Amino acid sequence: MARQIPMEKASSGMMKSFKDFVEIVEFKAFNAMFDIGKNVHDTAIPLTPKDTGALRNSARYGVERKAKKGSEVVISYGGANYRVPPTKNAPNGIVFYAITVHENLNNVTFKVGEPQFLLKAGNRTQDENLRILAKRLREVTKRREL
Repeated sequence: MARQIPMEKASSGMMKSFKDFVEIVEFKAFNAMFDIGKNVHDTAIPLTPKDTGALRNSARYGVERKAKKGSEVVISYGGANYRVPPTKNAPNGIVFYAITVHENLNNVTFKVGEPQFLLKAGNRTQDENLRILAKRLREVTKRREL
């Protein structure tokens, strides 16, 4: 005769296992998002117009956790809260012109780099980013099979 487990013990064990699984999925998804941010960032750098190098040096990436929205990959250039070594284009170390350069609002021809560098990097890395996400999520299923 099979041993019976009280329902409250069985359900609490299942809930713990489910919560553990959710934590693993969240961790792997966070890692995938970070890797995707790095991939887009690294692809965007050579596309970024370069005069003094301040704009390229101001590029950064990360994953931000949002209270109700989950997490999102953030890749940014410049901004008042981020300083780079001073240059002629950014004498105080603040790159304030990233959007102007990205959108080429002054209709400039760049010797190095091109407009919409971040958008182009995102488009060029789409397939690889899907592979990164799939790889990380496969790691979850492999772990569950053990």
